[in-house]
Amino acid sequence: MSQAQQLRACTPPGHQLEALLEGNRRFAAAWQAARKLNDATQRMQALAGIWQNNCQADPLALSQGQKPWVALLSCADSRLAVEWMFANRSGEMFQVSAAGNTAFDDATASLEYAVSVLGVALVPVDDLTKAIQGNARYSAAQLSIRSAYFDISSGRVSVL
Repeated sequence: MSQAQQLRACTPPGHQLEALLEGNRRFAAAWQAARKLNDATQRMQALAGIWQNNCQADPLALSQGQKPWVALLSCADSRLAVEWMFANRSGEMFQVSAAGNTAFDDATASLEYAVSVLGVALVPVDDLTKAIQGNARYSAAQLSIRSAYFDISSGRVSVL
């Protein structure tokens, strides 16, 4: 398999938004299970299960380029990596993080790069609170994309 094929190997077939949300459903179930465990090692094992049956691109192919299938404008936050939230592996997600989840000029340019150069077709917008959901909708409207909301307590992403 060529390096270009390796980079595309992890792109899910069919409806990509549904694949993204399915990854989030797996994460949310593991997140809820991990909340019930007192031992850090057990919590990590519960969360690691989200990647069962997932693809992992060849590291050599990743060193030669990228072909993500989803780009995401998210709030800059240290509590949880966005890739985990959607059970994505290396090379699958092009992420742009900004405090307040705002579509400032450089964030917009980065997302435009993901779409026009990298060929990303899915660009949802996520955030943490209902107060910021309006900002996600505004950012999505500015970018002509759909918005989504991440609830950190449940681990679920909802399309707005």
